[in-house]
Amino acid sequence: MTQHQAPAKRFRPEIEGLRSVAFVLVAVYHVWFNRVSGGVDVFFAVSGFLITLTLLGHVRRYGAIQPLTYLARLATRLLPAATVVCIVVFICTVVLRPLPMWQDTFDQIIASMFYWENWYLAWNAVDYLATDQSRSPLQHFWAMSVQGQFYLLWLLLFLLAARVAKGSEHRTRRIVTGAIAVLALVSFAWSIVQTQQHQEFAYFSTLTRVWEFGAGALLALLIHRMRIPSALAGALSWLGLAVLVSMGFLLPVADVFPGWVAALPVLAAVSVMVAGENDAKWGANALLATRPFVWMGGFGYGFYLWHWPVMIFTLTVQGRTEVGFLTGLGILGLSFVLAYLTVRLVERPLADFRAAKRAFTRRAVTAVAVASAAATGGLGFVGDALVAQRTAAQAQERWETQTAPCFGALALLDRENCEADVSAPVLPATPGNDSGRIFADDCHTRPTGTGLKPCTWGDRDGTVRIALVGNSHGAVWFPALRALADQHGWQLDTYNKASCSFNMTGRQENDEEVRETCLDWIADLLEHFDTIEPYDFIFTSAFAGNSNFIDPVTGEMSFEAGVHGYREAWQWQIERGTQMVIMRDYPVTTNEMIECSRLQPRAPCVTELADVQTPLGQDVIAQAALQTEGAWLVDMTHWFCDDGICPTVIGDVHVYRDYHHFTETYGMSLAIPLEIELREQSPIPDDAFAS
Repeated sequence: MTQHQAPAKRFRPEIEGLRSVAFVLVAVYHVWFNRVSGGVDVFFAVSGFLITLTLLGHVRRYGAIQPLTYLARLATRLLPAATVVCIVVFICTVVLRPLPMWQDTFDQIIASMFYWENWYLAWNAVDYLATDQSRSPLQHFWAMSVQGQFYLLWLLLFLLAARVAKGSEHRTRRIVTGAIAVLALVSFAWSIVQTQQHQEFAYFSTLTRVWEFGAGALLALLIHRMRIPSALAGALSWLGLAVLVSMGFLLPVADVFPGWVAALPVLAAVSVMVAGENDAKWGANALLATRPFVWMGGFGYGFYLWHWPVMIFTLTVQGRTEVGFLTGLGILGLSFVLAYLTVRLVERPLADFRAAKRAFTRRAVTAVAVASAAATGGLGFVGDALVAQRTAAQAQERWETQTAPCFGALALLDRENCEADVSAPVLPATPGNDSGRIFADDCHTRPTGTGLKPCTWGDRDGTVRIALVGNSHGAVWFPALRALADQHGWQLDTYNKASCSFNMTGRQENDEEVRETCLDWIADLLEHFDTIEPYDFIFTSAFAGNSNFIDPVTGEMSFEAGVHGYREAWQWQIERGTQMVIMRDYPVTTNEMIECSRLQPRAPCVTELADVQTPLGQDVIAQAALQTEGAWLVDMTHWFCDDGICPTVIGDVHVYRDYHHFTETYGMSLAIPLEIELREQSPIPDDAFAS
């Protein structure tokens, strides 16, 4: 072999041993220390190294990349174990976890089996290190998803390079080396920038991780040129192994990963692989190449897949949020047993079948693996349907009980006789999804949309005509208003646009398009109002926490500009004879209390009113109402808080679906309280409530 000739792909036992160390570190750090170990980064670098050698082997043997062969081998190697784990997670979720946790898990089954889990978690800004029982048992699949996306990217890269190089291994190597070097540098730079700006998103992003695979790939392309003294190679390998094992303890890597810090475990992996290439007999590679490490490495993939769901379901069964020492040993032991059984009973039999000489058998096995994985992803849709069915049953129950004496907010009417029924379920079962019909696409304009989507409810010929206008903090009052419209024969029209309050002054937004489309939408709405008979009453509200309105003259943010913008939007309607009913924004809650009530609905998950409600003097829309003749401010605060304390469950009903929106179910229970307050605080005459 000449100096510039690449070695043929061969078994590297020290790499298998390195993988076993990486997988064990990931599991140990997860179970006991709640820290990032860097093991996944080693896995990425090793994957880049091995898959690059595989693709170079295609060019050497066939003169071109064989994409179907490549994908078939990946499918039969990766999908069987993942399929088994996802099926078990589905069953355990239904058996062991409460209904509010089902939806997220089923969605993640879909994301995991279609290798999209990392983006699912990135977009939901998940805290990966939170290991309490509320976490998804599949969120560790993010790494498998990044790996799968990398495999496809590398296939496309090599296909393009091989086509340009016309089958020449030497030219293909040169092209992919240059391309990978550029990709790795750009990805590394982006990883540093993105980690500083949005670390939670960067952690799961494929774009911030490509360079880790690229580092292993460049090593595969250049390692035959790396001739260093055996003693130096050995020392570097021991240093790399020491860094890998200790960095999770020594550095707060969870807060800065991936970024530049991820280079440490990647370089650790590179040092071990370089030592193996240079026959560093006294290096860490010699230890990693021993039979126990190599044997464990064969089960590393399965061990990684099993350890997280085993830990999460253990916490669920125990009702705990942390893992003790003995419990942790049990989790690791059971995970290894499951990994062993998965390899012996699932992976190896399929591999043996595929190794058969008959091409038909190989294709059949691959087809079965892919079909099984797709069907397992379909389990997520089945689960979503199951959640919808059960939620619909409970929705029917809440409609039937919405006027029951102790249902939701009605419990506050008779506190002495409305003690919580600890044997009754807390509704809704999935509060996070309990947003209401008004948020459906045909009645709801998205943040960057401009089209008016009016919807009519109640009696179209009603003598009292009401409009509900604004964003989500106005729309949450829809269930109560709809109930009153149905009861009293009113016509209720809704005009709902996300992130857009009924204000002529634009608000400062992270996305300028949201601000501009809101102003356009308001202008179209006012033009529409000019073409129809004036409403008797227009209801609106807004999130009191949003006070960053932009003065159109100075360009500066101004509280007064917001007040003026509301009054300007309302004035013409008032002059036409419409009365404006402004719902003061209700007390919100915190994400911690949302999680508290989701996991333990009967726990005293409460906040203090002073901490969760904007003072009246700092509430822009409330001040606009108080300063405008023809506008009436309706305050419903005491239907959310009692004696300065704001619970997340009232009358066996979840109050909030997220930290600043209340559930549709609680909104239903507010119909009678809203009528009480409208009679006292609004200009709606008593005879309007008589029908």
